[in-house]
Amino acid sequence: MLKKGRGRVIPMDELAKRLEVTFIDADVKEKDRTSIRKFISTLKKKDIETYEHSVRIALIGARMARVLGIDPKPMVFAGTLHDIGKTMIPDSVLKKKVAYGPEDRKVMSKHVEYSHSILKEIHPFSAEVALYHHFFQKNPYPTTFPRSLLGKSPKQQARFYALLLSFADHYDAATTRTNSKRGQRLSPAGARKNLVKEFPQFRKMIMSLYDRDAFNEAMPFHPMKSILLNPRVVMRIRNKRGKLAVYAKPKFGLARRKLIQIK
Repeated sequence: MLKKGRGRVIPMDELAKRLEVTFIDADVKEKDRTSIRKFISTLKKKDIETYEHSVRIALIGARMARVLGIDPKPMVFAGTLHDIGKTMIPDSVLKKKVAYGPEDRKVMSKHVEYSHSILKEIHPFSAEVALYHHFFQKNPYPTTFPRSLLGKSPKQQARFYALLLSFADHYDAATTRTNSKRGQRLSPAGARKNLVKEFPQFRKMIMSLYDRDAFNEAMPFHPMKSILLNPRVVMRIRNKRGKLAVYAKPKFGLARRKLIQIK
């Protein structure tokens, strides 16, 4: 279930609808939507909680990307697919709620490698993101990595998206789950402290994302706010005859492009 606002809950069927809207918003092609649906259908059969978590990560991740002024599509892909490797984790560990110990963590940590193995031939970029989405935390894993199928630049981009995904992953787990592995469910404010503690080297980035409501998946995204917060994107804002227009900075010799206009 998806929490909305203060305590309101959105049913799973509406959660699925939100994902479909996000597919459209992020311009995900139909063949890729079909592929994603197929993967998460398998995940849903394995464990409803993990399925819902994955959809929420896609929604939060897309919002984070929009807030930062970057392409949200990789976050939609990786958000929905990052935990597909958990289909290979035994139910005795995956669904364990009490007495979750070191041996359980060792077994669970293999899910990132399983995700990479499952996705690498079909969605190689998402496979790379999934492989690294626990790499930036205090106790990172995995400790060894298979040879990347990506070039240098895409690989660097995948690592950045993996960092964003790790923020969304920890936030969602902290605010939605109560068990011996995660402890008591935290408020958004409590989750912020938890994130800063887990990723101290990225404190400024986390605080900036919070200031922009990037973790609030229930709040409608305001594209103008995102653009205005990203000065590297904006060339200028013109207010003429009551109309506000934002232009992108020229890049690679291309002419300026109007991003949005408010009447």
